[in-house]
Amino acid sequence: MSKTHPTRFVSLLAISLFMLACGLPFATKNEQPPATATQPSPTEIQQKTPTSAPAVPTEAPPLPAEKPVERTTLSENGPWLLIPAIEGLWVANDDGSALRQITTTPVMSPTHLQKGIAPGGYFAFVTAESYETLENLSLMLLKLPEGRLETITPLIPSGVKMPQTPEICEPGFEAMRALTIGDSLEWSPDGKTLAYIAFTPGGTADLYTYSMETGKITQLSDGSSQAFEPSWSPDGTYILHYGASCFGTGAGFAMTGAWASAADGSDTKKLYTFTMQETEYEHVVGWYPPATALMASASGCQTSRLRTKDILSGKETTIYSGCAANAAIAPDGVIGVLVSDFMGEQPGFYLFTPQGQRIAYIPDDDGVELEYSDGLGLFLTRHFREGDPPYYETLSFDTKGAAGAYQSKEALDFPVLSKDGSRQIEITQKGIKLTGFGSGLGQIEKQGVSQALLYETGQEPGVLFFVNDTGEFYRASPPDYEPELLSAGITIWDGATWMLP
Repeated sequence: MSKTHPTRFVSLLAISLFMLACGLPFATKNEQPPATATQPSPTEIQQKTPTSAPAVPTEAPPLPAEKPVERTTLSENGPWLLIPAIEGLWVANDDGSALRQITTTPVMSPTHLQKGIAPGGYFAFVTAESYETLENLSLMLLKLPEGRLETITPLIPSGVKMPQTPEICEPGFEAMRALTIGDSLEWSPDGKTLAYIAFTPGGTADLYTYSMETGKITQLSDGSSQAFEPSWSPDGTYILHYGASCFGTGAGFAMTGAWASAADGSDTKKLYTFTMQETEYEHVVGWYPPATALMASASGCQTSRLRTKDILSGKETTIYSGCAANAAIAPDGVIGVLVSDFMGEQPGFYLFTPQGQRIAYIPDDDGVELEYSDGLGLFLTRHFREGDPPYYETLSFDTKGAAGAYQSKEALDFPVLSKDGSRQIEITQKGIKLTGFGSGLGQIEKQGVSQALLYETGQEPGVLFFVNDTGEFYRASPPDYEPELLSAGITIWDGATWMLP
């Protein structure tokens, strides 16, 4: 799955502010949905059983297998596709059938849709009438397969409006911005409690929780700065969040601190206080059970001052103090750090224990990106290589630093794997490279692909989906994997994901 880096949040913020200041219109919803998709229905969706293929007489020669009947309703058991678009939120079955529009307003948060998914077919998200006014900014809850939408709560007090000429760093305006920055909500590990940011009557953005079981809403923070980016500890006891007095125009945030609030409301721990000179942005890279956060600053580079913070004991451990391109954490707590040649005297790939001891160091001058692949059980690193033409090389390493089996000099992004790891797709300059899909299938010739998804439990096993750089959404099905446009007339954002029931 493709991911969004912390810098993307700041860049999107800067673009939005520039358009507001210049009076430029944002992309607006498409009033005429495509003929290939079904409009939202006010009634609950009724499940229909696919028609069976006719029996073939035993004495007749074998007939070609019929393509399964296209389903027109969302399946009862999922999984489903969540597809964010400029025109609103769309959903579909795992084979691409029953594509339909759920909302006519955009998903403003979370950026990573998985953070809004809870067991039982629930998806929480923030939406508003438009980016220009943030009118009716609300926290919503979608239930699939019914397609039922309900408002959990408005996020802005009644009567509060976006200023016609917003001023950067004005508290009321900054509080509104906090509600749509990055991932402004996240479900607890057990999926029963939603942490989210809301505009309080006091004029600041603060941390709240919503209980799925009781419907109760609880305010957990009450400070003078704007809370943003809530993140749950793995044991579900604390919610870490940051504060800023101003989100700036793209050059960095005026950070004020970091806090961890007990989920039951009994306690709030101050973890740090910051000044603009110390950091431009702070983020949680990941967690190590039960409640140790891997935290990083952005100050002159994307990742710096990498350290762990045990929320329960308060203990802090420095992992890497210099500048890095990226960092990632494996399920066992091993931390990977990728350093480029212009960031340090010893560029390359580093591995550390959660306690800060170095496990391995692999020298390399050209590292640009890093992630941990759950499907492969390996760290993946991307490197820019000089050549004619230049290219990117992807390497893999286990948690001890040994080279993994995966390597590519064609992939433009990290690979996408099937659930069992038997099939693999890579986005390349020519299109999509297929591995493990059978003889004679090697490439889908489609340039400009920006995101690809694959799942193997649907009506058509091995069906894959992809988005191109103009926002069109395609399906490619076995046996020939010929691309089929599903989304004529809508513009998909990167970030489509699977939702399990």
